[in-house]
Amino acid sequence: MKPRLTDDGNAIATITKLDDFVLHLSSVLEL
Repeated sequence: MKPRLTDDGNAIATITKLDDFVLHLSSVLEL
């Protein structure tokens, strides 16, 4: 799924934060 990008770039910042969060969760849940 590719999220829509906004002109002000807020979407990109949000995507980056979500991506970092997902990576953090992945490392925490790593078995």
